[in-house]
Amino acid sequence: MFSPATSESQPPKQFDRIQLNAAIQQLIESKGFSEEARQTVYEFGISLAAISRVSGSVRMETPGDSLTGHTQEQGSVQIDDDKEQVRKLEFGAERARIGAYKVWREKARRGKFRITIAHFWKLDQGTESMDEMPQAWCLECDQNGPLWFGERATRPVFEHFGLCLKQHLFVESWGAHIGKYHRAGLAVELSF
Repeated sequence: MFSPATSESQPPKQFDRIQLNAAIQQLIESKGFSEEARQTVYEFGISLAAISRVSGSVRMETPGDSLTGHTQEQGSVQIDDDKEQVRKLEFGAERARIGAYKVWREKARRGKFRITIAHFWKLDQGTESMDEMPQAWCLECDQNGPLWFGERATRPVFEHFGLCLKQHLFVESWGAHIGKYHRAGLAVELSF
């Protein structure tokens, strides 16, 4: 049995990062049909600590201040303070970075678990997209091995005056029911 990972950036030492990144890429390109890639990702996934299905982030931005005054020599003067403050609070998921991807394990129903894979550059604070979700894939497993593989799709459920509710789904591309939709959670977005 593998020992759980202890930090976001450090996967267990028994896995070669380059080979694992290649296996993830092969799994995605084959849409789950590569048995060797499925097994490699499964073995890495069971070594990760399972996380709660509830996760999220809150980002607050406050612009800098400005001061306006009047002097006899210069007339009206405005001084801007460019010290914009950004605060971000994340909760729920610790993700292992493997090459171009972040990987994490979530608990699912009836003793199953999901190994979720997403591109890291759209998940991190400095490079995340404000208008587009990162591509994500899921390998659902139980203790015997992988059950199905699919890519995430998103559909809007409700939109009204800056409030948007979206449903995430995984579309099965390998498994017993190809084309089946599996629920992957809800996202609430609020914009002013």
